[in-house]
Amino acid sequence: MRRFLPAAVLALLLVAVASPVNAGYLIIRVILEGASGSGGGSGEMGMGMEMGMGYPGIGLPPAAPPGRSSTYPSSGRPPGASGDISPPGGAAPTSTHKHDPSRSLVVVVPIEEELGRASAFYPKTPANHFTNPAWRLKLHLNHRGEKFVTNVFTDDMTVQLYDTLLRTPAPRRTRPFEVRDLHIKWSRMKNDPKILFQALTSALEAGMIDEAVLYSDELLAYSTEKPAGLPPEVSAFAQAYKAMQPGIKSPASKQNTAHQWQARLRAQNVATKSHYSVISWDATESEVNRRAAMLEENFKGFFLWHATRGITLPIPDAPLMVVLPKTGRELIRLAHALDAPARLPADGFYSVEHDLLFLSPDRLDEIGQTFTRQSQQIYQAGVGRQTLLRGDGPKLHINGFNDGKKPEDVARMQTLALVDRLVEDEATMATISREGSRQLLYATGRLPRFVELPEWLSNGAVNFFTRPKEPAFITDAEGKAHVAVAMTTGYGLPNYTLQRYFKDFLEKKELHPDRSALLKNILTDAYFHGLRDSKDATDPDPIKPKPKAVSAAGGGGTAPGPQPGGFGRPPMSVPAFSGSPPIGASGFGPMRGGIGGMPPGVMGQQAGSDEDDPAIILRKKRGRLGIKAQATAWALYYYLAKDHPDQLRRFVDELATLPRDLPLDGDTVVAVFCRAFAIENNKSALTRFANEWLDYVSSVPPAWTDIELVEPKPSSTSSPNGPGGYGSPGNSPGYPMSNP
Repeated sequence: MRRFLPAAVLALLLVAVASPVNAGYLIIRVILEGASGSGGGSGEMGMGMEMGMGYPGIGLPPAAPPGRSSTYPSSGRPPGASGDISPPGGAAPTSTHKHDPSRSLVVVVPIEEELGRASAFYPKTPANHFTNPAWRLKLHLNHRGEKFVTNVFTDDMTVQLYDTLLRTPAPRRTRPFEVRDLHIKWSRMKNDPKILFQALTSALEAGMIDEAVLYSDELLAYSTEKPAGLPPEVSAFAQAYKAMQPGIKSPASKQNTAHQWQARLRAQNVATKSHYSVISWDATESEVNRRAAMLEENFKGFFLWHATRGITLPIPDAPLMVVLPKTGRELIRLAHALDAPARLPADGFYSVEHDLLFLSPDRLDEIGQTFTRQSQQIYQAGVGRQTLLRGDGPKLHINGFNDGKKPEDVARMQTLALVDRLVEDEATMATISREGSRQLLYATGRLPRFVELPEWLSNGAVNFFTRPKEPAFITDAEGKAHVAVAMTTGYGLPNYTLQRYFKDFLEKKELHPDRSALLKNILTDAYFHGLRDSKDATDPDPIKPKPKAVSAAGGGGTAPGPQPGGFGRPPMSVPAFSGSPPIGASGFGPMRGGIGGMPPGVMGQQAGSDEDDPAIILRKKRGRLGIKAQATAWALYYYLAKDHPDQLRRFVDELATLPRDLPLDGDTVVAVFCRAFAIENNKSALTRFANEWLDYVSSVPPAWTDIELVEPKPSSTSSPNGPGGYGSPGNSPGYPMSNP
């Protein structure tokens, strides 16, 4: 059942969750309006940028002109963005169009505290009804070693709260609580290593890497002391982890070529942290340390997951090299110079040829850029993000007198600062877990260098380890918008975003009905090729033109107003798709940030766009095809890695014996696949294999929870500044006492 928290009833929540027993997760959704990715150029961040003369020695383009330190060009907007900048958090949707649900940021915040207790707005300042009033909905979050305090704001219109994962009977505890509870169960008896092994795998799945390392050490010690009668999975883990433990826990011992790359790139700094050397220009020490910590977290999670499968990998003996450019624009220039994919599925990329991992200091997707611009307006007012995250802020007055800000305005600032920090870390972790895992797959020989691998294989492998930065937006058969979220992300569970999208493709019958043809489409990279040459095999067409409405005067024309899930208008040169019989329109929530080749900014259509415009329809198809390419690659690789790991290894090894640096044709890949998996290369055998694959993937428990979204609109009882509204004096949740 949908659980949305309109401001008028939020006080009931504060009573209901007044005990830590009801801990769970609170969902915060920030709704964006205003900026659009439908402006000039390609609509993709950086894809239309001019190329410079290049860095000496490797042909890289030069840095930004002297004196320009901004991430964006002199216009103040990121490349590809258009439209006015709305107030932080978004502007109220107008009555002339329906909000595109994907134009929002969603964070899932763990709750392990008593939310209903009133306390002074600023915790380190004496309470005063006028200048430091009480506020109830206050979060205390321990996030990556930092403690955040946030007075939470909601107005139902630009900031929404959902309590589906907080009020329902299960889970009534957070995942970390459950993992630690499982370890406590083991500690009481210490006679069943299966429980400790389960605690280890659960910690990995929840992204609790420090705990997973501790449990791994403990399980290895137990296995060494009592080797007899160990369960097979525990014995296999102990053998693999024993070989890798010294390399995982000790810094890399040999030197790398980081200083040579520093000179070639004309970078200012190199910082080596355990298993990584970070090459940077003007990044602060704290920013370098934050990314280095995430790199180490992914490093340990990657090797520990393989150990749980009984796989021993060689540990790199020299630090892996990471480049942190000044801006996202600079990263795009480097991507052009190093022949990275035209559309980056993450905020960074890995260059196999140079063995360099590049991480953007900014989000590259249009949604992330829009939110960054809007949140910067808060910080430019003189209050930094770190100050707001500590629960502090500007001078207060309950009525805004004496140059003080109203508490509801500061609560809004703090809430947006919290979302800003959480989505920033999620985006960084998503890039590191995707492209950083790609670097590790090559460093450990799991993927062969100098071989042109099928795109489904390389993308499926990294999607397997990716911890997604954002949810999936889905429209059901009734046209209702949902967002699929996960309580935690880690190693071993399905990629919940792609798992949800894959299920959506199955439910809407958008995959090829002939399962052998579907399998061959994936093996031959038909969906990835379709992003370049507009051939989508023969899968059903998810989108067809909407019928034109007839005006009252009897003339033809387009249906008035935009439709849900609108997209920015692309250039008219977008090629047409072919070979796809239309089966009717299917609603879908686009994946953002260019994942799977969908350009950032395709969600940003403004009111008044024509959805029967051929260019818009082609943009939608392209976006949907990009999602299909990534989701099907993940689904096939997930099945092979989980159920046929030996055959998958044989398949990769056979690919490594093929001629180097030559593109593989589809028939060759299918033939090698059939040999590696011992199946005949004919329709009936491929159909049987595809049936087993789809049955397996369909049986995997969902790693997501669907939340039905509420259309943002003002309410007479929940205006952020109106009488009785949330954040205003009176009987609202923010102020437990009456206004004198």
